[in-house]
Amino acid sequence: MRNHQLAHLSKEYRKSMDNTLRPYKDSDSIWRSKGRLGNAAIENDAKNPIIIAPKTTLAQHLIREAHGDFHKGIEHTIATVRETYWIPRLRQQARSLISQCVKCPLSAPSDLITNACQYANVLEHHDTICTMQGEVESCSVTISEVLKLSTFRQEACLHLIRNSTLIANIKVRWKGLYLRCEQESEYFTRSTTLSVIHSKRCPHMGSCSGDKCAAINGSSLIPELENGNKYPGRTGCIESCGGLGCDCFYLSSGCLFYRVFAKPKSSKIYEIFRCMRWTEDVKLSITVENIHTESGLRKYVTSLIPNVPKELPSLQVTITSLTLPPTPKLNSEFISDGIETALWTRTLKPNLRCNSLVAASKLNCTFFDDCKCAPAEYKNMAEIESLRQQLRQTRRNLRQLQRAIPPLPEPQQLYDKIVSQCFDHYTCTQAVSSLEETVRRLRLPTKPFRERLHEIELSDLQIDRLRLKFLFCRAQLRTLYAIPPLLIATQQMSSEFWATLMSQPQEISEGKPLLMDLQLIEEIVTDHLQMLGTLHSTLNDLHTELQNEKDREILGFEKEMRAKLDQLHQLTMDSRNSIIRELQAINTTPDDRFQGKHHARGEGIPGIQNESDVIEDNASYMEGVEIGEEDDGAAEPGDLDDHNPVLEAALDPAPDLPEAGEENRDANAHAAPDAAFGVPEDIENAADVAPQAAQVEEDEEIARIEEDLRNAEQALRNFGDILIQLEAEPVCPPRRFYHGNIHKAVERHMRCAFCDAVGTHYSDSCMVVSDAISRRVLVKEKNKCELCLERICARGLTCKKYRVLCFHCRNTGHHSALCYLPERSEIIRRQLKNAQEGREAAINRVEQLRRELASRRDAQ
Repeated sequence: MRNHQLAHLSKEYRKSMDNTLRPYKDSDSIWRSKGRLGNAAIENDAKNPIIIAPKTTLAQHLIREAHGDFHKGIEHTIATVRETYWIPRLRQQARSLISQCVKCPLSAPSDLITNACQYANVLEHHDTICTMQGEVESCSVTISEVLKLSTFRQEACLHLIRNSTLIANIKVRWKGLYLRCEQESEYFTRSTTLSVIHSKRCPHMGSCSGDKCAAINGSSLIPELENGNKYPGRTGCIESCGGLGCDCFYLSSGCLFYRVFAKPKSSKIYEIFRCMRWTEDVKLSITVENIHTESGLRKYVTSLIPNVPKELPSLQVTITSLTLPPTPKLNSEFISDGIETALWTRTLKPNLRCNSLVAASKLNCTFFDDCKCAPAEYKNMAEIESLRQQLRQTRRNLRQLQRAIPPLPEPQQLYDKIVSQCFDHYTCTQAVSSLEETVRRLRLPTKPFRERLHEIELSDLQIDRLRLKFLFCRAQLRTLYAIPPLLIATQQMSSEFWATLMSQPQEISEGKPLLMDLQLIEEIVTDHLQMLGTLHSTLNDLHTELQNEKDREILGFEKEMRAKLDQLHQLTMDSRNSIIRELQAINTTPDDRFQGKHHARGEGIPGIQNESDVIEDNASYMEGVEIGEEDDGAAEPGDLDDHNPVLEAALDPAPDLPEAGEENRDANAHAAPDAAFGVPEDIENAADVAPQAAQVEEDEEIARIEEDLRNAEQALRNFGDILIQLEAEPVCPPRRFYHGNIHKAVERHMRCAFCDAVGTHYSDSCMVVSDAISRRVLVKEKNKCELCLERICARGLTCKKYRVLCFHCRNTGHHSALCYLPERSEIIRRQLKNAQEGREAAINRVEQLRRELASRRDAQ
């Protein structure tokens, strides 16, 4: 920390913070911020945080550490950092680092809001109806719930509660409003094309005789216009020139006949109508979830008419009122071909107007046109005003369309963007090929399963990233390939120029062209998305297999630990027994054995001592022997303890002893007492042999201590190995049984998945069924989903919590309440404690044996 501050907190930098952070040096020569929290009841590090330079490696490390395994948000991360450190511009750095976190976007709880009920106004009304049948009165209570739904508040929930227990949930969701039109037909028409046919006749020829043009009206059908007579139209006649100059014989005006008619384009008939009245039809989705019945979830989709009750099993639904916003379009005219309906513009009048469908099919219709005809020698020129109006309308529409088109890129820029996206698409395909190879390699047990589990998690994240890249690349290419037609239509480039651009060769590598065909790219993206889905399923199956293998290994490790602990316990008991034997051996000397033998010969001697008296006498005897050895002479009777019964028995033979005593005296006759001191010969021999026996026993004891020392050192090494293995095991904090109570009002009806308690605690904090094994058995018996703990769930990929990480082990595939890791962590923590205590005991034992061995070797 001091090195960091020496390198980054220069004198000028500290001087710039004098008015804000007020830095000072503490007793450890570390720069801290004095701040304004000196009187606050908080930790000293929070009052005076350590100053860290921004945008440094240490600052980034501290922010990442505060972000932690639980992936805290920006505000939480900032608060955690400022408990100890003060980093200027912390929010900017925290936002940047958290945005680069891969796992943070994956665990966003999007389903928490979509599956909840919206707030809705509910009005409740109770009706009690009583009837008398003789002397028996029967009463029934009807509860009416009035809900207000709209297109913005489309869902409302009803929780049916009895005796503070949730009985059922009823969800009413607005599916749509359908308006039924009571239509009134105005006329029928057909799609037609206006045409003109004309014919010039000389005077007194054909129809140009008699009254000539005066006899022609709009409905006249003359032979000269036979091709137009079979269609609805208007006939006309204009006097034209006659005589020899007009190729006619009679010097009289000729006739120019014409007919404007409507020729149908197709056989389809259209109806123009308006709605006299609208009737409402509402479609609702009603879901009834019975909690304590076998029926489970029931869903109904029904149509309702206002004020008309709808009977459903166990409930009745009625729409009491329906409010529509002002909709002027409902008063417009509509056009329909019997299948599709559209708004009809009143300004457009069709050329054919028929009274009925049959009349329209037989072209028995009234013809309307606004053509203005002018004679032109031998033909009639018709100026159709409607065509002009259509052209003007088309121009206006084109101008509006041009204004609505956003600024388009230059053709070269557009081409460069398309090439860049095609290269990105190729990179994604290569990544998929590499990912397939990785998944194929992960299926082979060439690595430890822990490394394979880590690689599976990374591969799963890569699958999600590639899926997003493919979707983004496809959307971008669709948009980019839609721009060239707009550039061509707005005359910003020609189709030939764009074809020349697209024909330029683009190669991925030498001799390998880049794919730029949109249709082929679409097919490839679809295939790769399916492939990614298959790989994701494969990884999930492989993850499940490895997790099972991990569980089996943990169980095996636990058995091995139990065996080693039993072995260590047996070793400790052996060491304890050897210590006890050692202590007993210290209290038992060679002279004791000699005296025991002497007493064995003298069976029947009165006044035999108990064990404690013998030990005390032996100790006194050994002191006398040691004194005699120091004087370099034989032991005198006066030098020995006068109260030693063994010596007294040896020095004063008893005449009244039985045969065993006499044999004892005969056996000891070879060792006559010394004339000067009067000591028996067998006691002198014992005094001579005692040092040699003590040396042998001392060597044996040293060998035994060395053996115990080797065993203790081996036990110490075993404890070290056990501690290393236990510390490498994943652990998590224990379940929060006493901190899982429900406090939120929206969760007061939440039911525990195991003990069925309502509104008291979350499922993970249930103390009635507290261990994961019992919980999994209960979930299996109740046929609930292991991901969301719900009985009504589609399971698998469609479960709303399929990708939600477990709170304890940070893996997917199970609910946090079903995780084995908390119980396994408790076992590992107990084993760690036992192993640490055993290691301390082994260390003390090794030190004790080493000191004892050193003291015995020094004594030799």
